[in-house]
Formats: sequence, structure tokens, C-alpha cells
Amino acid sequence: MSRGDRRRTWNTFVDCLSGLVTTDDVIAKYLKEGDARRALHELHDGMDAYSDTLLYHLTRLYEHDSRETMITCARMFPRCAAMGVDEVEAEVGNTKEQTIGKICEDMGIAKWWFHCSLIVDSSREVTQCPHCGKPRPGSHTVTWQKADHLQQLIDFLCQRNPREYQDFMDLCWKHGYWSGLIRFVCADNRRQDALKLIVSLSDLQLIKDTQSWGLLPKSLNEWRLLLELLLSRDHRGNESRDSRHSCTPLSASEWVPDLTWSHVINLMLERLGAGHTVNLLQALPRDTPLLTTDFYYSCLLGAVIERRQRTLIHELLKKLDSYLWSQRSGSLAPKLNNFRKEEETYGPKSKEDVKPQLESMAQFRTLEDGASNWGQNIRLSDGECLVCSLKLCEQISTSNQGLLLFECGHVFHKHCVPEAACVLCFHQNLATLGAKLL
Repeated sequence: MSRGDRRRTWNTFVDCLSGLVTTDDVIAKYLKEGDARRALHELHDGMDAYSDTLLYHLTRLYEHDSRETMITCARMFPRCAAMGVDEVEAEVGNTKEQTIGKICEDMGIAKWWFHCSLIVDSSREVTQCPHCGKPRPGSHTVTWQKADHLQQLIDFLCQRNPREYQDFMDLCWKHGYWSGLIRFVCADNRRQDALKLIVSLSDLQLIKDTQSWGLLPKSLNEWRLLLELLLSRDHRGNESRDSRHSCTPLSASEWVPDLTWSHVINLMLERLGAGHTVNLLQALPRDTPLLTTDFYYSCLLGAVIERRQRTLIHELLKKLDSYLWSQRSGSLAPKLNNFRKEEETYGPKSKEDVKPQLESMAQFRTLEDGASNWGQNIRLSDGECLVCSLKLCEQISTSNQGLLLFECGHVFHKHCVPEAACVLCFHQNLATLGAKLL
């Protein structure tokens, strides 16, 4: 049955129940007067008397005061699952997001809803270690019947003030809902506590795959903390051998713990690279577990690849620097410049009629003019510097190589014009100015 069919069926059912309401019905009288709270008190005190019309009155009362109606339902039916209210609200016409939004407006109701979604699976195996009280490995892999409701509630609650998380985190810890607890802890920016939970759960997928709480660990400090937590879990520091114990996984689960030292190191090598991985390992105490030959081989291979990548990037940047970031003008291809000249001479319509002689441009070199962004044609074969009278193609200095092209079209050796200005135009303007003064 589709959602629309269910809604129409529900409305028809409620309309049928309305025929059972008598003219002297006190609740109907209070509703008519707009006193929903008094009607709820009457319904709560006389549940048995209104058993035939109970659903009808609850539906109508919810339309008047949803919050108080839900609280009254929780008191009247303490064993009723919160998901039933969710279905009733859906039939009334609210979307699931609207329902959750209304519930979370009151933290008391949101907490009750969250608790009801958790206690559906109250018969599950104990998820905390009886010795240390930490989460048992693999206890996060059990299936929750109302996982969708829990995730939707957490999605909405994580948008609220983190100070309101504590009661929900306590519920998650009490019932062993570890994935929800990790998400609340991360939303509260307590990422170290989240890493401690993940180490206790001993599942590599919690840090390898993308999870609802994001990437964890993320920074180098978090990776270092993860390694320290693994060493503490596996070696127990200075604790005596008698005080050490291993938290046993759930007996009903076929899952095998895989958050081991070697798996985490290999994941670090994949995520961080050989350089950061080796640096983090060197910062740890010397009594770390032995690493495999494959790890050292991967480190050497990764170091070689990283070095070659750095060299390649450096060479690319050098070549890019010579074109983009230097003060020298860039080059415009002769063929492209020739097409540009033909367009200026004959107009755009000459594309099919005019066939420029591209071979004749071989002796030209075109330097880009920054102002016009088109360029100038310079005959390097017989062009001369207007300062030293030497060929432009000749190199006259090893320390200050290259040419300078100004907007006026004059070209000089860069060494010949240290003032980086067109000296020819300057003298011409100065002579013109002097003639005017005379």
C-alpha cells in the first residue's frame, strides 16, 4: 500500500470512529472549547472509558497540541514504541523530517524517542567488556532494528548545541550504540575520544572507509595518537602480565578484529606517504612491534616515487616560472601572429579567400606585448639595438640577457636600458619639449 493510500485509509478509519463519539463526550467538549490540555488529562484519567474512541481522540488532540499529546501517549503507553507515533504522524500528513523537527524541539521528547529506538534491541548480548568496561571488539557490527530512526535523529541533533549531546551520549554508551556515540563525540570535537572508541572496537573499516562522522584520523597528530593507543592496547605499558587481558569479541558474531599494527601502518603508508609514516614511527618508543619486509620495500618504493614526483613538479614549476612569473615577455607563435595580421588587413571575411604565406614568417620572432596582448613583429636577423647598434640576436651580457620591447614598438637589449624605459622616446619627447620652450 502506498503512502497516499495509507493516509486515506487512516482518515477513513478515524472518520468511522467519529461515529462512536456521543453528544455528551467530555473530551469532544473540551476540544470544541479549544482546551486541549484539559482534554488530555481527561483522556489519561479515563483510558478505559474511552477505549473505543481512543485513537480518534488522540488523532484530533495531536492536531491541536502535538507535544502534549506525545507526552500523554508516553505516559499512557510506556511500552509503546516511538516508531508507532512516527507512523501516526505520517498519516496525519507530516513528512519524516517535519516529524523529527517537531520532536527535537523538546529535548525531553527527543530523549524519550531516542531511548525507545534503542530499547527495541534490549535482548542483545552485552556490548561492554566486564573487566575494563570498554566496548567489546566487533560490538558495533550488530544490527539495530531502528537504525534508520536513530540515524535520522542523530542527523538532526548534530545541528544543535553540543552541550545538549551529553544525555544522548549516555544513552548510546548504556545500550552499546557505538556508531552513534562516535558520531556525537566527533560532532562535539572530541576526536581523541572517538579514536579511543575505534581502537576498542578493533575494526579497520572504521578508519579505512568513509563513515558518517567523516575522515578519522585526519591530521598527523591524530595518526600519532592512534599508534600510541594501539601500543597501549597491545602492550599495556608498565602493567604487569597478570593485569593484562584481551576484550573478547561478541560470541554470536563471525567478525574478526583487524585493527592491527601492521594493517594501520600499511594504511598510513597509503594515506600519508613514506616520509610522514617513517617520521611518525621514529617518534614512537623503541619497543614497537617488528615490521614486515614488505613494509620496508613499500617505504623504499614510496620514497623513490615521492622524490621523482617532487623533481617533476620542480621542473614543471621552473618552466612555468620562465613564462608566467618572470619579467620577460612571452612568445606568440609566428603562424598565429600571421593570421592575426591577415585579419587586421582583410577583415574576418578573408578566412576562406585569403591564404597567407606562412613560410615567409619563419625568419620572424613575435614577442607578446602586455598592453595590446597581440604582439610586435621583430626582425631578429637584421634588427639592431637602438642604443648599442649591435644585432638584437647577439648576446652582449651573460648576467642580464634578453630583450625589452616597449609599447611604442622600440626594442633594446635588456642590458642597454637598465632604467627599463624607452630611451629613444624619452630623448625625442625631451627634444620636442625643448623646442617648444625655445
